[in-house]
Amino acid sequence: MSKLFACVVSKHNAVKTCFFKLKTGIRTKFPKPISTEVTEPLEENSLFIDHIITESRKLLYDVYVQEIKWVPKRSAPTKFIIEDGQLKDRFDEVGVWVCIINELSIECKVLGVMRNLSGKLGSNDSLLEDNDCADLDVTSYDTSPAEMKKWVSERGAKNVMEIQRFAVTKKHRSSFLPIHLLCITADLFDDPEQKVISSQNMFVISTVYSKTIQKYIVFCGGKKKPEWSFKYDPEVDKSDSVVMITDGNNAKKKLDKFVRKVL
Repeated sequence: MSKLFACVVSKHNAVKTCFFKLKTGIRTKFPKPISTEVTEPLEENSLFIDHIITESRKLLYDVYVQEIKWVPKRSAPTKFIIEDGQLKDRFDEVGVWVCIINELSIECKVLGVMRNLSGKLGSNDSLLEDNDCADLDVTSYDTSPAEMKKWVSERGAKNVMEIQRFAVTKKHRSSFLPIHLLCITADLFDDPEQKVISSQNMFVISTVYSKTIQKYIVFCGGKKKPEWSFKYDPEVDKSDSVVMITDGNNAKKKLDKFVRKVL
């Protein structure tokens, strides 16, 4: 199997671009979890970052729109746009894109993506103050539970991240790639060079449509908050979105324990 790589990219200047290579195991059909070894630094040019984000949005379109048959409203607070076979929204410029790619070149394909929203990243390359309320997708809807919004507000922008998008190609869903995405994100919480993401008190919030992804988040120590379940759009959504929260500081330990068990 060809070498696979992982990356963290963002159009926000406060996020450090970085690339990793994945370990491969003789006995495994797919790569083992992420290596801590960083590949040779690439020239961090905007064209390469734009390509990775474009390929990520194509994968999101394939999974959310084509496969799940989800039809997002352009008028929603997220400000969805579907064009050129891509699923776009207002958080594209500030999202932290954690991706698995098949090669380190501008011709790469994205095999898995998890887009995270750091509570501290504001629009137009601005940074929110630590005590500001995080600008997250999950809290921007009128239907979002008041208790959930209060929970986010009490923690401040510095200490909240939202897992907003999660997609893996059909071919790689039975592999360890979904775990790679979670491992990389968990590492960001205590990376001193990712100052707008790392925190001594990081909490992660997410709404999850897939039971498989719910299972992955449980591996990180995530818990469901059934009292916070809600419909983003009651006229369109057939069922409530499941809200999950995770203590980011324990996520890496939980994942490491899980990985040792399954390998």
